[in-house]
Amino acid sequence: MEKQSLKHLIIASALAFVVTLGTTISFLPIKSNDSKNHPDWMKSLADSTSLTSLTLPGSHDAAAFYSLEDLAGKCQDASITQQLNYGVRFLDVRLMSYKDNLYLCHGVVNEGMVFKRLAQDVYKFLDANPSETIIMSVKEEAKAQASTQSFESLFYTAIEQFLPYWSLDTSLPLSLGAVRKKIILLSRYEQNTIGIQAYEGWEDSTTFDLNQMHVQDAYKVSSNEEKWSQIQETLTYAKANPSKLTLNFCSGYLLKGFPPSYSVSTAKYINPKIKEELSKDAKGILICDFVTPELVDKLLEGNNL
Repeated sequence: MEKQSLKHLIIASALAFVVTLGTTISFLPIKSNDSKNHPDWMKSLADSTSLTSLTLPGSHDAAAFYSLEDLAGKCQDASITQQLNYGVRFLDVRLMSYKDNLYLCHGVVNEGMVFKRLAQDVYKFLDANPSETIIMSVKEEAKAQASTQSFESLFYTAIEQFLPYWSLDTSLPLSLGAVRKKIILLSRYEQNTIGIQAYEGWEDSTTFDLNQMHVQDAYKVSSNEEKWSQIQETLTYAKANPSKLTLNFCSGYLLKGFPPSYSVSTAKYINPKIKEELSKDAKGILICDFVTPELVDKLLEGNNL
């Protein structure tokens, strides 16, 4: 057997082991600078403010703190609470059902946290900062294992005791005032009946329109420069279409090379580009890997606070 094929076989076996046992290969997260926090930056905004008119810092794979050989992609260093305190207001949450429990995961890697734990962190944040609202995209990332209930049934069971914290409407709220101290749900899973439908019509690795949203999620790219160009094009669209909720994913992985570790490249190329070149009137939701206080500071400039 060729050396490269053997390497792939070993890694594939290790990934299967992770999924089967529900374990996590973990690495110590890098500590981020906590000196610049914006836990209540929405407080100064009028209740009549439209969410689609804002620049919202977002976190791609918000709970992807670990990875296996960087194959599934570590995407964040800061905890959920830290991210929210920095000023992040869009959380990209990926889940899988295992024995009728919902676990955070990225690809096949179990991130070692049940969804209820993440939700509790968000509730505590909103209790401390009732002026804020959070958009949460909930995606069924991997197929269910040894579960008897549907994904939505498990999800609703997880939140039903905390419904006052949730906006489960099927359309976007007209104003910020209607959703303060609430989580707006985007439902990226099959057969959804609650939240804003974001599954049917979500195209793979491209830019598209879906319901009241415009989405750039071209995550398979040939170069950093290609990704930056896609981000800029979507920023232009967001300015010209203020009534659309524009989701601008700044994440992805390079098609060349093995393993696909573009999330690390993002932190080294895309995030500095955002901090250096993003205009002060940029609009939309910019969904980033490895969010930091400095990155969020730059994104919040678009709101003229």
